[in-house]
Amino acid sequence: MEHQIRFPHLGIVLKNVGDGINIGGFEIKYYGMIIATGFLLGLIVSYYAAKHENKFDPELVFDYLIRSEERRVGKECRSRWSPYH
Repeated sequence: MEHQIRFPHLGIVLKNVGDGINIGGFEIKYYGMIIATGFLLGLIVSYYAAKHENKFDPELVFDYLIRSEERRVGKECRSRWSPYH
């Protein structure tokens, strides 16, 4: 499906923009790329802020990231497949 993206105050119109890109038969949507980019930028900013402020070890940023993602996935799995939720 083709769309148009308009930036009215800038006078820019992008015509015939698709929903995403295909890589080897695997489709990646543009909104997924935007979310992933924001996630990575937040991770990088958090890492450098921790490094330059010297309040805690910058490596903890990655540890917290992994733990929070494990927790999110675990909650999602429990809510979908548990008969008690």
